[in-house]
Amino acid sequence: MHCKVYGSRHLDGSMNFYQYRRSDNLNFSMLRHGEIYFASASELNDANECRPHLIFRGSMELWQRLADYILFHACAELHSNHAAGMAIYSSRRHWGDVLGKILRSKVKNKDVGVAEFAGIFSEALRQIAKGEFSERDIASLDNLAASLISKLPQQLREERYIASFSRNATDPTMWGHYAGIEKGYLIVYETENNTVMVHSPLNTLTGSRTEEFGRITIGSYKEEVLELEPVKYRMVLPKVNAFHGLIPRFLYSEEEDHYDVPAIIAGDAPSKHQDMIGLIKYSSWRYEREIRAFFPTHSTLPPDLRSLAVDARHIKGLVFGPNMSDSDKGRAILCCYLFREECSKLGRNRPENISFFQAKHNAERFRLGITPVGVLSDHFHHSLPFTPIRKCDPSVVERLTEIARSIEFGK
Repeated sequence: MHCKVYGSRHLDGSMNFYQYRRSDNLNFSMLRHGEIYFASASELNDANECRPHLIFRGSMELWQRLADYILFHACAELHSNHAAGMAIYSSRRHWGDVLGKILRSKVKNKDVGVAEFAGIFSEALRQIAKGEFSERDIASLDNLAASLISKLPQQLREERYIASFSRNATDPTMWGHYAGIEKGYLIVYETENNTVMVHSPLNTLTGSRTEEFGRITIGSYKEEVLELEPVKYRMVLPKVNAFHGLIPRFLYSEEEDHYDVPAIIAGDAPSKHQDMIGLIKYSSWRYEREIRAFFPTHSTLPPDLRSLAVDARHIKGLVFGPNMSDSDKGRAILCCYLFREECSKLGRNRPENISFFQAKHNAERFRLGITPVGVLSDHFHHSLPFTPIRKCDPSVVERLTEIARSIEFGK
């Protein structure tokens, strides 16, 4: 089960979170539309993202169905003149039952990794096939089975689309890595209940709605509330029971399908850490203090459909990087103004009180300091829609000072 975000909060119960951006055309375009991008695991900067430790653990029936599944595909790969392939294919269920019993007796009730399982399967296959077929046929079948097992991690890998944020706004390493060597900026978001509302121009967001009389319906919508979840930093990969991914792929008779056997036998496979995929990273990333939101979909989506607009109520301002140019600062301010105008045209919540801050180097420590510099103004003519802090009302200055303190010290 996913855990909640725990961190420093404001007195009113709200919490800041942040996203680092580079000063380039793509990011300015996203800022103009208030968008965040949900990346696939392969697009992230850690090659181990969403990589689980696949194990097998289940009942006798699951081991028998697994043996049947492997034998079926291995035999299908063999040429018809292989005696082993022909014989096992014609009486596959019997061979699968026998092989499954041997596998279950060998593994008992322990977790078995995919690599270890390949060796156990090979040993069991040779045990029952010895004396029945030639060594050449057994070797061919064994090699095909080993190849199928080695491909399981890739076949069972589920695609997840991730938007990454941080609870850390002042780490110079992050400013260097994710904000173009401090030439970019930081978006300041706020949440009151560890969630963020997002909008899509199309019905691409899978979610649920409570209808009349409490009836819950599941469908695809243009807006959804996503939970923000903290990343855990560990030395080991999260365990996932491979049976859960394989059960829908096993072969069933019409009668078994009719009586929902796939759903029934799923209870024979103990759950592990499936819900933590995408939420566990190697311990060296701990400094990022990352929190994540997942795109709510069960489909494979192209990149163009994975940008969603964050509801304006969450967007509180920007922090300019120490090396961000004046022209890029002006561009960022203008993008915020255009986003506010766009929200009005679309009938969405308008961002209120967008504030701007400057990140500065500290003379004594590496952590950056945060200073308020102004707010987004309501009107735009020929000058930037920006009111510097020296022209703000005292109440506004006090508010900006308090926000800057919460950003700098993580309150």
